[in-house]
Amino acid sequence: MDNETWVVEEGDRINQKKARLGVEGLTDWERLSYSLWVADYGMRNAGDLSTARDVFADFQSVALQSATKLSLPATYRAFVLAPDTLQSRYFNLFDAFCTEIRSAEPDVALFADLNEADPAVVEAMNEARKTFPTFLDAVSKTRFPQAIYLVKVPFIDRSNLRQQALVRTAKAAAENPAQPTCQLWLSVNSVLDDLIFCSVAKAPDALQLKSGTRFVVASEWIEDWMINQDGTAYGGFSLRAIRRNLREEVLLKFDAHTGIHEFKSLTP
Repeated sequence: MDNETWVVEEGDRINQKKARLGVEGLTDWERLSYSLWVADYGMRNAGDLSTARDVFADFQSVALQSATKLSLPATYRAFVLAPDTLQSRYFNLFDAFCTEIRSAEPDVALFADLNEADPAVVEAMNEARKTFPTFLDAVSKTRFPQAIYLVKVPFIDRSNLRQQALVRTAKAAAENPAQPTCQLWLSVNSVLDDLIFCSVAKAPDALQLKSGTRFVVASEWIEDWMINQDGTAYGGFSLRAIRRNLREEVLLKFDAHTGIHEFKSLTP
């Protein structure tokens, strides 16, 4: 995918997230990419950066701040320019700083938003719940001694309030009606009847969930499950749905990040 198309598509995705959470709910990389999208919109549609400032007045200072935090020299050198100079040199500099920004994209695919109205996602969740008893049986019997056992749990994202995310129970959802939902994979430590004792393996910093944070989760809250044995994954139905919608370059990073090289069915 060429840089111009990437800016449009990635910027649109981040703009939708910004509409839900505000600029404060974006990561440094997303703030930078959003600022680039705003600048690019102004330059390609109006030929100047004044239009960009009408959309997001602080786009240049936010881009500069994010480029500094992320240690992106080409991007820093572009956005530190005087506004008129950046405007006149924008298209000459574009490919260099856009390529640099793309290369700095973090491995966030594991936390990709799921459209719960998507038929593929609905099918994945239904399959996960239908086969969940088989997963519980495998956990209780330690069927795969060296494997990693995981469950996907919905959380209430309170990053725009700068508060820790909460497991999305009915009570928590009622108390936080305006907050969006995200999904996280938790490592399973043990099971007791329909209760899953699990802990955070990895989460976006904005959710304020440290590695090792423990939860007791009811089976009814589980949206997916997975057993990862040396790169062979059983379950992981939502991951399969996510993979089908990823760009090729992101898919390669996604597979490298998860370490999964094949999916299999778990039979009783």
